[in-house]
Amino acid sequence: MAGILLVSGQTWIVDQMKTTIDGLGGLYIGLMTDSATPSEEAQVGAGITEINPVAPTGSGYNRILCDTWTVVSGVDPVLSGESVMFYASGVWENVRGYFVALGAVSGVADALWAEPFPLEKQGNKVDRQRIYINPIYEQHYCGE
Repeated sequence: MAGILLVSGQTWIVDQMKTTIDGLGGLYIGLMTDSATPSEEAQVGAGITEINPVAPTGSGYNRILCDTWTVVSGVDPVLSGESVMFYASGVWENVRGYFVALGAVSGVADALWAEPFPLEKQGNKVDRQRIYINPIYEQHYCGE
């Protein structure tokens, strides 16, 4: 039997995450084609599909460094990154969500968490279209 993770423990975990992220110089935001929340075992290339903007007409996609993160304490503390912007070139097909990763190299299995976009924001992104993402991680007790 496991104990309950109290608010102070939840905040401690998020604070430790921020300290580690700061030491790394930030985390990278990538785009995925998955429309549902990936399973806990998922990873880039195995349950998370990173977009491929090259086929058929797109280009210019790279993961973006998010180097500023803040913690909002309280019940279910939140770790949030600064807003990042992707700028589509050509057609980026089936952009349905984002993931947060340790590194900048596309296709590498280093994702930490992922989130699909709301249905109305999913789909193809066309030339010069901007995609703004505010990466967020919420720590909470799973029994809530």
